[in-house]
Amino acid sequence: MQERKTKQQGATASIEVTADERQKAVRAFNKERIMNAALRIFAESGLNGASIRAIAKACGYTPGAIYPYFESKEHLYAEILTGSLQRIDAILLQAKVSDNDPQDKLEAVVLAVYDYYTSHIEEFRLSYYLFENNKQKGLNKALNRDLNNRVDQLLGHFRSAIENAVEIDGDEARLEALAVYGQLTGILLLQSTGRFKVLNADGREMICRYVQAFLSRKAS
Repeated sequence: MQERKTKQQGATASIEVTADERQKAVRAFNKERIMNAALRIFAESGLNGASIRAIAKACGYTPGAIYPYFESKEHLYAEILTGSLQRIDAILLQAKVSDNDPQDKLEAVVLAVYDYYTSHIEEFRLSYYLFENNKQKGLNKALNRDLNNRVDQLLGHFRSAIENAVEIDGDEARLEALAVYGQLTGILLLQSTGRFKVLNADGREMICRYVQAFLSRKAS
């Protein structure tokens, strides 16, 4: 009798674990579905033009079903943008540990960001918020601070790649990293709006030309 009871308890525990795992899987599925729908809405309308109602409609939920996952559209926006920057950070860490020559590695680091965003163009459009007027209604200070730190981390990858490729450091390397970021952002903007097709230009080639020109300038 005791043995049978123990077996029953074990089976019950197993069912409970399975049910818990199923609940987690359902929650993860719902969250991903919300985030995918929100990405499309935010890319089309921006943070200020989007609404929880529109996001809920896009993923087939009611607005009330969104709030157990995200307390506001601002938190949803920040989580999507944070995830995008985290993925880029991981890609850049990989690019930096390659066996390439330091100058080739600099080009690889910049191209890694370009290639990621051209393959995830909606995520780039989402990042427009980072360049908007700070006076616009948007994320709260804590969310903004976290995003700014992640952008600074991205710039840190550029800065270290520049320092390894040419003999500069400190403020000069920081300013050059900002210049690379600005150039990259401009090229991505032209790419995302389809201007390169009109201008018969190639964004990837433009990145390579800019990096090579930078290296030549620093070598002279």
